[in-house]
Amino acid sequence: MDYQDIQTFLSQGKTNLLQVSSLGGTRHSPISYTAAYTFTEKPLYKGLVSVASAHLWDGDSDTYNETYLKSLLPGLGCTGVNLASRMQGFYVAKGNPKKIYEWSDLANKNVTMINRELGCGVRILIDQKLRKAGILVDSVNGYEQIEYSHIAGASAVSRGDADVSTSPIQSMLLILTGKKFLKEMSGIGCYDLSQTGEVLIKI
Repeated sequence: MDYQDIQTFLSQGKTNLLQVSSLGGTRHSPISYTAAYTFTEKPLYKGLVSVASAHLWDGDSDTYNETYLKSLLPGLGCTGVNLASRMQGFYVAKGNPKKIYEWSDLANKNVTMINRELGCGVRILIDQKLRKAGILVDSVNGYEQIEYSHIAGASAVSRGDADVSTSPIQSMLLILTGKKFLKEMSGIGCYDLSQTGEVLIKI
């Protein structure tokens, strides 16, 4: 089954048999999106989906996904395959007038951030980074202000509603390494596809 086969499969409404789920969002569609910490109740753990994407950073091990998968899929085996890599950064106003360069800068009283929803991979990254920096969330202006996408967070900064948001810097196996899928992914831009399809985790 190649990328076009998947598109055809999904268009026929057979998503109960093969459903692709992300662990970092809240929208529901034929290709559904489920926040990371509902992962233990639904999609992959209960067998509702066949494939799930994740980008969950563990601050203690400085790794993505493996420590979470071991706890979120107790007693179950899974295979982790790299889809794409991206770099996260701060989205700030032109010229960076508030001089926001480090996570510790979010604790400055003159800085207001936009956060992401609970369970989102970016929210987990933010919370882990603040914890590692010894920053109490109560000391961060805007921590309770929530947006549900990178674009919405960046738009809030552009409007002047906040000073900073965390966003990607703009930038199975046969499917992931197939020419059609790689062409589709490369069209998105700003993703490193050098490890796409490589098995990184096996539990």
